[in-house]
Amino acid sequence: MWRRRHGALGPLLLLLLLLLLFAVTAQAGLGRGRHRAQLTLPVVRLEEVWRRSQCRPAERMVSVASERQGAVEWFFRPACVALRRCSGCCGDESARCEATATANVTLQVLLIRPLQDHRLEEMTFVEHTACECREPAQQQPPPPQQQPAPESRTPHRNGKKEPGVRRERKKHGRKPPSNAPGCPPCAPRHAHLYRQDARTCQCACKATDARCRRRGRVFNPHTCRCNGRRRRRRWEALNRSGSTSPPRPP
Repeated sequence: MWRRRHGALGPLLLLLLLLLLFAVTAQAGLGRGRHRAQLTLPVVRLEEVWRRSQCRPAERMVSVASERQGAVEWFFRPACVALRRCSGCCGDESARCEATATANVTLQVLLIRPLQDHRLEEMTFVEHTACECREPAQQQPPPPQQQPAPESRTPHRNGKKEPGVRRERKKHGRKPPSNAPGCPPCAPRHAHLYRQDARTCQCACKATDARCRRRGRVFNPHTCRCNGRRRRRRWEALNRSGSTSPPRPP
């Protein structure tokens, strides 16, 4: 009974079984082929890996806009170009791969200004032809700057100068007074106006009457200064009135 009912299906089932067996066998063979292909991939040897990692010129894509920063209103096509630039590793991590020789190369680039203009232009770029690992330049620390001596300031009261107290002015280029060794200073505040004898410790004015006359002034022997004629007349008037104390030098 079963043979009568399924006898016609026998060859069809046999064909399906054969197809299924063929598919399983092909899948297994494909898997083994992939595994063999993975095992037979070429291995780059250490010498070649080392050579490729050295500091040397290599082709690198460089942005045209970064090389032509002034042309901000243009678009460049292509946006980047292939240039030989120094790249690679150095034995010392502090060293850098830098170019030791360069050459110019001219490339045609399309310049586009949106809704206005476009043109083909020949642009010159710099390529690196030789490279070398160099240590960064060691910057010497700047010498310590000498701080200027603090200036003597006039005492203040409520933001105003004390009456009768005048601030000592320091003239640029004036040399510090040099008193003779073992002698008292001629004037504590105005020693630069006097000349002191090292043997007798006597003080004499550096200014002279002839020198003051050449400048159109009047020599004051009490202050060792060349005063104006108005101040001289005032001093003579004080002498006639009986005052004997000389005016303080300003």
